[in-house]
Amino acid sequence: MASFFLSLLVLFLNVLIILPHGLADDYLFQPNGKGRNGKPSIPMPPVKTPPIQKPEKIKRPNEKVPIKKPGNKKPPIKKPPIEKQPIEKQPIEDPPTEDPPINKEQLF
Repeated sequence: MASFFLSLLVLFLNVLIILPHGLADDYLFQPNGKGRNGKPSIPMPPVKTPPIQKPEKIKRPNEKVPIKKPGNKKPPIKKPPIEKQPIEKQPIEDPPTEDPPINKEQLF
């Protein structure tokens, strides 16, 4: 509803501004291509559109591309096997299960 009144206000302001200056006569009333008082109407500038650019055609040679047949495959390159060196395992020492003797002097 507010947009309706806003559009009416804008239309009213346009009428107040444009019509008294005579600009509307040049655009609205153009008998025989002339505006008010026989003056030529304001020409609308022509709209310039950029020329349409066609994509360039890819030039291909006339040579035919050889068709790959199943017999033309090259054998896969075999890589030499990687020699794995054995990892030397060191035995894990068991932690002592018995508690070491406690010195009473270290406690205090």
